[in-house]
Amino acid sequence: MATQLLFDDTNEANAQMLAIYPNPFNDELNIGFSVTETQNVSIELYTVQGKFVGKLYEGKATANEKQTFTLNTAKAVGKQLSVGVYMCVLRLADGTMQSKQIIRK
Repeated sequence: MATQLLFDDTNEANAQMLAIYPNPFNDELNIGFSVTETQNVSIELYTVQGKFVGKLYEGKATANEKQTFTLNTAKAVGKQLSVGVYMCVLRLADGTMQSKQIIRK
């Protein structure tokens, strides 16, 4: 089941979609997104208290191409994550989208 997004200051016309699943998850997280304009993007993980945990992805996203990948979060941030609630943030050229993710063991 993909997570529903919360929109911050993002220009919704520029960000078509962000799907992150499963939720809750253990160590692997599936991420899919697309944008309407080619741009650099990053996906970052934060605790619900706002503490930066690590960068899951950084790169160029091509307009209207679905970007999909599976990440081992422990390898991506360099440590095993504790059970809890995290915020996954997609940073775009003109704003952000965020999704609440739950880690369970």
